Amino acid sequence: MELFKKLFGKYINLFYHCFDRIIINGYIINLMNEQSIVYFFKNVNKIPIISKEVISKRTNDYQKWVESFISNNKIPWKWAKDKERKEDVVNNYLKKFRCRNQTGVYFIFKSMEQGRTFYSCIPKFKTRDDNYRIIKKCRRRFTHYYFYILDPVLGNMSIRVGSFFPFNTTYWLNGHSYIETELLKRNIDFKKDDNAFLNVDNALELQKIADSLSPEIIQRRLDYWTLAIGPKFSKKERQAMKMERLYAIAQVEYCFNFVMKKNFPIRNLFQKACQSAIISFLSDKVSYIFGQRITRRLKGKLVNILQSYKRAHHVFSLHFKNSFIKQYEKFITFLRNEITSNNLREFGIGKLLKNLPKVREIFLPILDRFTSFQAETFNIHFDFDIFPELSKPIVKGKTKIPGIKLQDERIIRLMETLLKSPVKFSPANSREIYNQLLELFNLNENNYSLNQFRYDLRKLISRGILERLDKTYKYRLTEYGIKVSISFTLLRKNVYGPILNSQFNFKPNNNYIFCSKLEKAYYKVDKDFTNLCNLLAA
Repeated sequence: MELFKKLFGKYINLFYHCFDRIIINGYIINLMNEQSIVYFFKNVNKIPIISKEVISKRTNDYQKWVESFISNNKIPWKWAKDKERKEDVVNNYLKKFRCRNQTGVYFIFKSMEQGRTFYSCIPKFKTRDDNYRIIKKCRRRFTHYYFYILDPVLGNMSIRVGSFFPFNTTYWLNGHSYIETELLKRNIDFKKDDNAFLNVDNALELQKIADSLSPEIIQRRLDYWTLAIGPKFSKKERQAMKMERLYAIAQVEYCFNFVMKKNFPIRNLFQKACQSAIISFLSDKVSYIFGQRITRRLKGKLVNILQSYKRAHHVFSLHFKNSFIKQYEKFITFLRNEITSNNLREFGIGKLLKNLPKVREIFLPILDRFTSFQAETFNIHFDFDIFPELSKPIVKGKTKIPGIKLQDERIIRLMETLLKSPVKFSPANSREIYNQLLELFNLNENNYSLNQFRYDLRKLISRGILERLDKTYKYRLTEYGIKVSISFTLLRKNVYGPILNSQFNFKPNNNYIFCSKLEKAYYKVDKDFTNLCNLLAA
């Protein structure tokens, strides 16, 4: 992170980190199993037969209350449609609500969805108790209500309430909405677009507000709204069953946000970041960034992906099990690195809401490592005389060691292997590096022997690209070696290789319509290279 700020500090207009989207599931603790349901109806409400009608009565009562709540408060509502983004529908209502300086529920969606509930059935065989009914958990399709709320503390949020017993709830919050609300209270001017702050008068105060979001603040507001719009229980029922809500984090996002100055080419920076990341971010480095070990029992994804969305919007992501890091740019000046987790247990954190501060403590170093890795790939600007210098042979004692050249395929393969393995951070011996190289390029010992590998390894050590740790047989890349390896690999893959292939193996069609600026540039270089060869031949 410090290296990134050192390289681009003068171009950064604003930097802040905060929680982004948080999804929380709410449960009534004492209504989560069959025994509790039986106790609730038989012992508390004195209902001898827990029939289907008894359970559905609770659903009908809540649905009638919601209908009266809508009509009394004149709240707009509609049934959700397939493939319809709910946020696009409610945005206009939210703007009108804010113009009137109101807080509360401003829109309600109804949706038929799968959810957890209980059902009652008569036993197949006769029992001693004629009132006995079997109560079982199940998943059924029933009505869910989405309440869109403008809260005076948490800002814009939404709550989904199931209309069937035991009335499970889901809450969608956003750290940026909380920050926006607090900035307005403190009369601090800012510019916010969609889900990002592009400018603010007091950046330090913004960061303090972001850090102040705590489980206590969230729980107070969730308790308030659950009581206000959730299912109704009598005072007797609440005292007998201790109707407490348990809040568990289903998904959480934490992000680094970089707002650059207008004259900074943010898209070029993002493209270079994706280019270098696809080459270097493989399984070992991904596991190091997430602070996890790779074992045989590993389940889930361990990959990097470059995804393309509408309007040429690209997102680079690193996946580890059920978590991933996203990087994307938008608004010409905005770059975001964001980590998302769908299962906090993978990081040794419980799912309860009270563990939110631990999430911040663990996610901050992960994003810092990711940003630092990318900064190292950008920090490779040096004089190109380094290539002819490395191509010259050197003498070590009585031994003459050949130079390193761009056309040396074995050296390029070794450099690429060293970049894709975590040799810089966890040194490896020659046999481990050799096995990784064979696996990466699908080679065997007949194609590339161990003696050839050791010969190439000695070349890199003699040039200061690779170093051996004292009193061990383990090696790691030096800072100088990382820069050289990235330069050689990128130049060979992106410039040297494609141009020479077009000269000797496959001649491109001159009538081809270019799909990108990069292709157009390659064709131009290829044409100029051909003209140069013709002039030299003449």
